[in-house]
Amino acid sequence: MQLVIDNSNVCRLDSLRDNDTGELIDDASVSVTIYDGSNVPILGTIWPVSMPNKGNGVYEATLDHRLILDRGRRYRGVVTAIDTQDRKAVWELELLAQANKVY
Repeated sequence: MQLVIDNSNVCRLDSLRDNDTGELIDDASVSVTIYDGSNVPILGTIWPVSMPNKGNGVYEATLDHRLILDRGRRYRGVVTAIDTQDRKAVWELELLAQANKVY
């Protein structure tokens, strides 16, 4: 997955579900943090960024275009969800910073 430098980037979690029942979860607290190679949150915003619920188990946040990213550098995104029963799930994403392409 890539982060586009000097652009707003959308982080989206689709179909958050209860593992036991398979039902969609629309009342969780979901957030994202992006870390550099030293495991330090990158500069350009206040972390974690909340990902509001959009309905049907979808959570989404738009990341600020002012994030400090270096072209070609790899970053780690961490999405954390905690539901109303205090159950927690964590996803880690490998991210690559790229310049916007003109076609």
